[in-house]
Amino acid sequence: MTSLIQPFDPARHTEYLRDESLRSGKADTISFPSTKSQIRQVLTQVSDRQIPVTVQGSRTGIDGRAVPHTGHILNLSAMNRITDMTLDSAGNYRLKVQPGVILADLVRQTASRRFDNAGQWGRSSLAVLERFQKDPSPWFWPPDPTEDTATIGGMAATNARGICVHAYERARQHIRAVQGVNIRETFHKLNLKQSQDAFLSGDNGLGIITELTLQLMPMPPQMWGMVFFFPCPDQAPEFIDRLKSDPVSSGDFGRTIMAAMELMDSKTLEIIHRFKKAHPVFRSMPAVDPTAAGAVYLELHGSSEPAMTDLAAQLMDAAEQAGGDADASFAATSHGDLSRIRLFRKAAPHAVSHVTAGVRQKDDRIYRLGYDLIRPDMSVSEQVQNLETDMADTGVSGIIFGHAANSCLHVNLVPENHDEFIRAKTVIRHWADQEKSGTNPNSNPA
Repeated sequence: MTSLIQPFDPARHTEYLRDESLRSGKADTISFPSTKSQIRQVLTQVSDRQIPVTVQGSRTGIDGRAVPHTGHILNLSAMNRITDMTLDSAGNYRLKVQPGVILADLVRQTASRRFDNAGQWGRSSLAVLERFQKDPSPWFWPPDPTEDTATIGGMAATNARGICVHAYERARQHIRAVQGVNIRETFHKLNLKQSQDAFLSGDNGLGIITELTLQLMPMPPQMWGMVFFFPCPDQAPEFIDRLKSDPVSSGDFGRTIMAAMELMDSKTLEIIHRFKKAHPVFRSMPAVDPTAAGAVYLELHGSSEPAMTDLAAQLMDAAEQAGGDADASFAATSHGDLSRIRLFRKAAPHAVSHVTAGVRQKDDRIYRLGYDLIRPDMSVSEQVQNLETDMADTGVSGIIFGHAANSCLHVNLVPENHDEFIRAKTVIRHWADQEKSGTNPNSNPA
């Protein structure tokens, strides 16, 4: 085989056998291509020998897609360069990136306006960069999933949501072109959304992303976050249902929007509280009341501070009327504080992985189990009630959080032993069967 393909060495490569689902697989060989031509070389070799291929980014997914079952691992982490910057006809900035670029690196370089590989850019790209560096307005790429070490290629392949999906939709909405390869041909700059989705969804067979063109957006001047805690289990879902059916937006709030509306149940708060104590990176986030029965995280984006203030005041009044604990609530009105408060919501899936990893130390047959329930035809209160009933009937514990504004709730089952793990899988099959029958539409096993 080509020198690009290495024998799998457990001493050096074991981490590439698993992702955040905590499932573990096996492989015979592995490669780390850094160019499109190297990807084609690897694919030619494995295709000739009919060897199965597992494509990986940074393995932050929780659905096991990056876990190899056999054969070859093609890891794209070495394709991590931002290669170009352009302007579109409307004056918006675009970045060309390789699929292994880490989201945190993209955010850092865009915010600082200093790109690690700019020394290799062409003259026209450098001219656009000079204009970008002089532009007084901040720019950003809106998708913001829980894990900031996710790769852009992985976010495109999974069409990642992120906390602010309510305002900015999913990742592919902010991708203007895709380039990729499969065994037979190269796809150059798939600009039509239908063509992009077909390629990214795998409808063309074995397809591997080699380049993406990202559309940047002007960053809202004002970005605020608010967390409300509720003493009774049904109050947080009911508060969200009220906001969705009778939004606090009848006043003149200018261009202020509700960018995020996230639900966290009591078990989510309890597990975050435990996780925060054990992990220094999350100790900077605000204190979590482990006795609260639920919480709602709201994020507001706008251009006018007075308008933001008015909307925030109305939301605080609405939360108190819904039974919220005003003394326990907290808010962020600066970008620095917003980063800290976002950790509160982002800690939830990390905490689930931490708990599952602890259980796996006792029984390695157990891995992370979750389901994305999307029911726009139901209230959030009904969604939560149905999920809790199913878990209680099966004798399995779980936590519920997620993008409530979009009726997308993540339910993570937390079995404490293998018997509970088997019952948890039964619950997920039940939800999947409902999906197939049309009684549980648009749900996604994770």
